[in-house]
Amino acid sequence: MLALSGAELTALAARGRVLQTKLGAPAVIEHDDLITKVWSRRQWPSSDWFHPYAHRFRRNAERLRMRGVDAPEVTAYGRVTGTNKRYVTYPLIPGEALRAASFDPRAFAAFIASLHSRGVYFRSLHLGNVLVCNGAFALIDVTDVTFRRGALSLAMRARNLRFLASYPADAARLEPRGVFFAAYGAAGDLGAHDVATLERAFARSLESGTRG
Repeated sequence: MLALSGAELTALAARGRVLQTKLGAPAVIEHDDLITKVWSRRQWPSSDWFHPYAHRFRRNAERLRMRGVDAPEVTAYGRVTGTNKRYVTYPLIPGEALRAASFDPRAFAAFIASLHSRGVYFRSLHLGNVLVCNGAFALIDVTDVTFRRGALSLAMRARNLRFLASYPADAARLEPRGVFFAAYGAAGDLGAHDVATLERAFARSLESGTRG
């Protein structure tokens, strides 16, 4: 754990590139081939008081890499002194977010199926949180991830895919839907009945605009 002063954080933002802000303050900064992600402590009551988001991010990234999933490798984390903020810093992962990149939906479906088969429930599953580089995929915003010992249940798979469907522009990039789900089923070794169940759940969420 390494403390960062408020002045040092301001200097990072000034010499780097602010990729994301929250409440007018830098939340994600690119600098020196590194990414620094910053969280402000939430008001009580919040689980952030007991399990700070910076610690969750670091722990989840490590557990993902242990399961063979490309994720950030945190090199520094801790408090921003004199503030209510915490941060993590990790080397920039080369690649482009799927929302801005061309990609094969079948390959993406197989990647999601591989996550689910490894017991990974990536809560923030959308095209802005997945990078593609030379056909391989990586996860970046890993603050909220649930891990299971074995493969996810069908219900958890459906819930995760419903979250993806709650972003209509993202869902449109996965057409034709039948091809996407066929690739997911083949990669996840699922039967036709289970694949149809997942596709129906996805379609219902897309129609209603609700998140899983």
